[in-house]
Amino acid sequence: MCVSQTIMATKELRLKTFHGFGGKRRRSVWQAACLEGERKTVYAVGTHVVVRRETGQRGEKTCIKFLEGHTGTVESLAVSPDGRYVASAEKNPDALILVWDLYELRILHKLKLHVGNVQTLDFSCDSRFLASVGCVGDRRLVLWDVQTGTLIGGKDLEKDDKVALKSFTQDPTRYVLGGEGHLGIWNMDVQRKQFAYEHAVLGGVQRNILSLDIDSADEFAYCGTSSGDIVKVCLRSRQLLAKSPPVFPSGTTVVKCKERGLVIGGSGCGKLYLLDFFGKQAQVISKGSVEGEITSIFGGEFNEGGTNHFFCTTSQCTYFHCLVSGTKIRCERLVASHSGAINDIAFADNFDDVFATCSQEHIRLWELTTLRELVTIVSPGNECLCITFTRDGKSILSGWTDGVVRSFIPSSGKQRWTLNDAHKSGVTAICSCSDSSLFVTGGRDGNVRVWKMGPTYQKLLASLKEHRGSINDVCLSGDGKRFVSAASDGSCIVWDLDTHRRVSILQEDSFFASVRYHPDNMRLVTVGSNRRLGYWSSATGEQQRSLEASEKELSTVAVSPDGCFLVTGGADRSVHVWDYRTMRVTHSGNAHMGAITKAIVSPIQQHVITVDAEGGLFIWGI
Repeated sequence: MCVSQTIMATKELRLKTFHGFGGKRRRSVWQAACLEGERKTVYAVGTHVVVRRETGQRGEKTCIKFLEGHTGTVESLAVSPDGRYVASAEKNPDALILVWDLYELRILHKLKLHVGNVQTLDFSCDSRFLASVGCVGDRRLVLWDVQTGTLIGGKDLEKDDKVALKSFTQDPTRYVLGGEGHLGIWNMDVQRKQFAYEHAVLGGVQRNILSLDIDSADEFAYCGTSSGDIVKVCLRSRQLLAKSPPVFPSGTTVVKCKERGLVIGGSGCGKLYLLDFFGKQAQVISKGSVEGEITSIFGGEFNEGGTNHFFCTTSQCTYFHCLVSGTKIRCERLVASHSGAINDIAFADNFDDVFATCSQEHIRLWELTTLRELVTIVSPGNECLCITFTRDGKSILSGWTDGVVRSFIPSSGKQRWTLNDAHKSGVTAICSCSDSSLFVTGGRDGNVRVWKMGPTYQKLLASLKEHRGSINDVCLSGDGKRFVSAASDGSCIVWDLDTHRRVSILQEDSFFASVRYHPDNMRLVTVGSNRRLGYWSSATGEQQRSLEASEKELSTVAVSPDGCFLVTGGADRSVHVWDYRTMRVTHSGNAHMGAITKAIVSPIQQHVITVDAEGGLFIWGI
């Protein structure tokens, strides 16, 4: 049976809540002009552009919309000054640029000229034009007509390097462009389709420009450099006028002009500074810091004698509200999201209110109904690959790339114990047993191990070495007597938990990515690289049913607690809910921005949770 026949005439899966944020790349988060009392934030996550509309200082009410049209990862983003348009560019051979109507949430134009990627985009001050610069290897500066979607003209740049681009705030035909050792002004004759370049002099020291902004009168450009300072350049004379102390470690990644010569700068290591550029030497007024590289600064107000505040985002996909208070900048976190692929999800047994996710060095606990983050656990320098709750719900067990199993208290995130050298090449799979003192792990080394733990010890009971590839999943049977391991060697093995002996083996020409017991304990359900959904006898290892379930690799399968339906997901970014008996898709969801990495059904079966390689977390209603 082909895939199209399997999923035809399905109902749409209802998306209840989404959590995910951008900010990994510079200038990838923008604030669009909107009604007073509202805040419209636009950012890119994977292949999607996300529009987040909030009311209230802390975003008490939030509405999220997805702009879908790209097939490659969105690498560049810009919002027009009037708040009407969004431009987004994807990483693909044809480097497609899409221009969106932000009011109607639809595509206006598809622009193609660049090759490979577009490194930066910027609208003119009147929102009539869009400038784009190709990535290294495609060194073209191109100007587009936003109204018609037509090409106005282009120019090859002298240097093939990374650049920063900023439009003038009063003149729609002028742009400042800076890069490695150069800064200049591009004047664009729209009628003649000609570009003229004026070089700026930055003094005797060569500077690499990372970021740019221009004041509201088009008098000065403020340039952030890789050496960690900000230089002030007169746009009329194109001469350097002033500079800041080198206070930005790891370079000045973002510069934002405010009123009365005030400039906010952000660094590659999370430092924030408010500087006064009235004199020849800029003075630091206030400073603060957050974790991660500062990637965007926007919004807020700076009033003489009033409250001064702004917003910033970081490379860790975190969104802050920053309040200037005397010499300090106090940063309050508004949104935190996983910045990389989410590797696993887990619920405690029979407890529907809270679940856990893991990604990179973080484990996060979430409230299901609100997606409010309850606890954050961090192990710097490591990546968490798998998590599970003990059956009594008193501990979170987690496997990490450094080969360590770490146990945490769910309510506080405090570490209980560590089990070193559980697997030399990393712990890739873990499950808790009915007796909460037992758990099973699998590793990249192909070994499956059974452990017993107590308040002060962790003891190895068995090391099972029949697999010849990395262990991708382990799962306990419903009666707690057996468990199954799925590996990259094309086999799943059912083991007796008491004797530690093999009961049966499933074999197929496939990379087994995920395996689950059906609640009747008689069947196993598998998915993997061969794109097939398979049913197997757990007692004999015989395949009972199989069908092609996707056009791309599948990475996860989940079984509902009552055994009536399954959930699958994978590289095609689609969530499919299957009737277990008929093996037909009943519902489908298509909101993911990246490959789906894990799916799980909540204990009381009202929700399906899916996560992806871009850090997106989706709650679907059943």
